[in-house]
Amino acid sequence: MKCFLAFLVYSATLLSTINAEDIPVFGADYYVEAVLSLPYAEIKEPIIGYFDGTHNRSRIDYYGDLVQTIQRPDLNEGGVSFKFAYMVDQKGDAQRVCFQVNGSQQVPVSSQPLLPDLTPFKKIGSDVCSDIFGLIKENTVCERWEYSVTYGDKSNKYVFWLSRDSHSNPVPVQYLMKGYDSLLGSHYDKYEVYYKNYKSGAIDPQVFELPANYTCRSFPGPGVEHIGHHNPIREFISGADSHVDSEFAKFTDKHDKRYDNSTHERGRKDVFRQNLRFISSKNRENIGYRLSVNHLADLTDFERRSLRGKRYSGVEYNGGLEFDKTKYSLNAVPQQWDWRLSGAVTPVKDQAVCGSCWSFGTTGTIEGVYFVKSGHLVKLSEQQLIDCSWNEGDNGCDGGEDFRAYEYIQKVDGLHTQ
Repeated sequence: MKCFLAFLVYSATLLSTINAEDIPVFGADYYVEAVLSLPYAEIKEPIIGYFDGTHNRSRIDYYGDLVQTIQRPDLNEGGVSFKFAYMVDQKGDAQRVCFQVNGSQQVPVSSQPLLPDLTPFKKIGSDVCSDIFGLIKENTVCERWEYSVTYGDKSNKYVFWLSRDSHSNPVPVQYLMKGYDSLLGSHYDKYEVYYKNYKSGAIDPQVFELPANYTCRSFPGPGVEHIGHHNPIREFISGADSHVDSEFAKFTDKHDKRYDNSTHERGRKDVFRQNLRFISSKNRENIGYRLSVNHLADLTDFERRSLRGKRYSGVEYNGGLEFDKTKYSLNAVPQQWDWRLSGAVTPVKDQAVCGSCWSFGTTGTIEGVYFVKSGHLVKLSEQQLIDCSWNEGDNGCDGGEDFRAYEYIQKVDGLHTQ
């Protein structure tokens, strides 16, 4: 009997060892390049990751080196997080600045992997590798590992594809998350990470050091939002999304949002999450301007398009005169010009829920031209165009076209002021 029990214990231990060995384990230290794909936000963001698990530190670069985050749990008691990004100074020039957030015992800074922990995953089978980079041989087979978890009415499914090198070590290929909300009856989230150029091995310590001649300043604002700003990839690899809860609460409070019920609010929060990701990613891209959350952040792209009001009727000639370039010298064109600084632009207006952008664009153009001609800035009436240019083919709050608005203005000899 004792021999039989000993055999069972030995068999269970051996089986446990085999299962543990079957779980793919990536190197403690590695370099990897990736593309973060957010299909609901229409974003594809290039990322580079340096992970030094041996010394407990990491670095993630976004859009090349436009935004660089360094996680140093090995510094100070609670660790330190650094972020390098470009910001416009008072002269209007882009300057690279450093922000610093110190961790604490309650909220410590942790190193950030770019590869998920596959411990809870199970091997399901194999698929032909998906390769957006063109680096994998055609019809190469990848192992498929899956993990599913349910939180109330929400079910999240995680899938990881990997190949093997000549020594049978795992090589990351693709990571997919799909979230389904049974209460709403729809998928509420999806993101993918595609990997390339994975290299396991020691990382040069200089990678994690701050560049010379930089003085880092504290990051403005309360602490929970730092997750989204200082370590954005953590949401996708480690599932940390408390910053979304915080930002949505601020959004609903600031704009006095009231939803029909909890289900309606839940759906709007999912939309807000995707818009917040879009805003954050575009700001990391440093495209020359910055985006921020406004009162439209819980609307879908379709809903926002309905507010823009631009209707294209297919008219080939709209009655406009061709711009005569011969009257102007390109040599006299300045490097930049901002009509706001000259006083030629009226304050920002809000069309609210009326799809009347065509009328605002028309009045704004005439306001600016009138200022250039007369030196006086006046506010003209968009409402007049919305109410009165139907005979020219505009449809009020359901859309219109600027050339039709100009036709109306010519017929009635001008516009009223507000």
